[in-house]
Amino acid sequence: MLFSAVAPVYANFYKYVDADGNIRFTDDLSQVPPEQRKAAPRYQESVSRPAPEAPASRSGVPEKEAEAAGTASGERVSPAELAERRKKLNQRKEALDKEYAAIRKDQKALTDYGLRQKNKYKAKEFLEKKAALEERVRKYEADRKAYEQAVAAYNRSVEEEMVRQEREREAEDRAASMKNLYKGVKKTD
Repeated sequence: MLFSAVAPVYANFYKYVDADGNIRFTDDLSQVPPEQRKAAPRYQESVSRPAPEAPASRSGVPEKEAEAAGTASGERVSPAELAERRKKLNQRKEALDKEYAAIRKDQKALTDYGLRQKNKYKAKEFLEKKAALEERVRKYEADRKAYEQAVAAYNRSVEEEMVRQEREREAEDRAASMKNLYKGVKKTD
């Protein structure tokens, strides 16, 4: 996952190839293999364009779902928007971690409680508590899955922005090369 600090953001990201030959992006230079650090392309903030107005995102996901997961695939995202999404994802992760710890604690307490019960009334009470805890676990799992989808959408947005920046830089380099080439050619009448 890719995470960083809050705005103002001058996002720096690095591109490298992992041991399996996959292209990876990170905002942490220490994650780039040492032998690739000097040559790792660095990407920075770019000018964002306003997203088109539409009732649903380009991916077909309803606006509220696309907003929860982040900007739809293919839409340009500013570094400030990425930082805000990252901040919200970090907050969601902290809440999920707290809920997980609370569930684990309650599971242990419930197990201990269940082992001590000997009569039918207490057994019924135990089953009710167990059902309530199972519902909490189901809700937690649904929230965790939604969080993982939001992280994946965020990471896609970061990668798409970095690829877009690389393409823009390559186009600028080609244009500069062509300009230099034309400077070298003399005009004849």
